[in-house]
Amino acid sequence: MRCRAMVLFVQCSGEELLSCKDALVVSDLHCRRGSRCVHLDSLITYARRKGVDCVVIAGDLFDDFHQRASPSLFLSELNKICDVARLPRKTMIVLSGSSHDPKLGSFLAYLRGGKTLLVTRQILVVKTPPAKLVVLHGDLIVKSGALAFIINYFAKLCGRELLLEENFKRKIQLNEGLLVVGHTHVVGADFEKGVVNLGSWKRHWFRNIPYWRRTKPGVLLVDEKGLKFQVINYV
Repeated sequence: MRCRAMVLFVQCSGEELLSCKDALVVSDLHCRRGSRCVHLDSLITYARRKGVDCVVIAGDLFDDFHQRASPSLFLSELNKICDVARLPRKTMIVLSGSSHDPKLGSFLAYLRGGKTLLVTRQILVVKTPPAKLVVLHGDLIVKSGALAFIINYFAKLCGRELLLEENFKRKIQLNEGLLVVGHTHVVGADFEKGVVNLGSWKRHWFRNIPYWRRTKPGVLLVDEKGLKFQVINYV
């Protein structure tokens, strides 16, 4: 691994960081800044129980943190929504660019206990034994989450599930590997076509007012047994 500076936060690249023997991939947690994120804590607990090597979050980790931020501020806010000390050996976060997540560049943080945190923008390629995962939030496909939802929702009603994801995979000529996104809030998986949408955990605007793009979240587990996708019925 080649790094520019051996400090807590470094600009760094290395294939070993982007390789995972197994991974838990989620998206669109929409955690409220400054308060504990129950869903994120539950996922970390699940990953620890399973002994998962990597947790990958495909954007919209936060719901209300769309501002310029430094790596140190990001880590401080991350520690408010979850216990950073309980994170797995590798945590990778792809920031959404259009809304919700903070505006900052890519960085790598070395955490206590030999753990690493990689935060990046737009696209992340993760190598696992069963498949190469190309992870992005989805705003690169259609910037507006509302418009992306409408397109995929009505396409699904017409029998064309994951239309945006399938078209984008073809556009970037991703012939091998699995395209994994969030953003649209329309959950689904088609391993034959190599596309997955992880849905969303967001249920309310605030308090008990329902969110209009309310849906179920999906969890992708990648291990030596292959790919397993599960839709969580948390309502």
